[in-house]
Amino acid sequence: MRYLTMHFCMFLLAYFFIKPTSGISQGAIDIICDRTQRPNVCKSLFNSDSRTTSATPAQLSSISISFMLNLANDGASIFTNIMKNNPDELFQIAAKKCLKYYNDIILKCKHAFNLSEKKLYTKITQFTESEKLASMCEDQIPTRSSMFDEVNLSMARRCEIAKSVNRYLIGG
Repeated sequence: MRYLTMHFCMFLLAYFFIKPTSGISQGAIDIICDRTQRPNVCKSLFNSDSRTTSATPAQLSSISISFMLNLANDGASIFTNIMKNNPDELFQIAAKKCLKYYNDIILKCKHAFNLSEKKLYTKITQFTESEKLASMCEDQIPTRSSMFDEVNLSMARRCEIAKSVNRYLIGG
């Protein structure tokens, strides 16, 4: 009995000094992602990011914003390359406008990140605004372009994911 008591006390001490991380549950990811149009895309993004397993719900907001920010930076690079390398003047004009929109999305992501860090989730409107900017970019394309379409569609999905995380954190 004494042996069991000693082990139990050691277990309690270890538990209180080495607390297990309380990351976001898969159930919470499922709730968030099931609210999007493409739940599998959402789940795949979160499950492929190593930060997710140890993230608190609040940190999940930052992760979803980083998904948007990374894509916005990639989009800005793509549109810059199109401006430099595509001889079609209409595509250059469209790329220049899209570059402006994606630079605006980058700023909006940074602002959303600051609000998220302060846990001011109800004040975050940048996801919807960013989605509109991606749509405006889409409207600039003179003819269908898989490169433009892919970037804008991916941005719309990431905005939707960030909005879903935000709704989850607000309690909706």
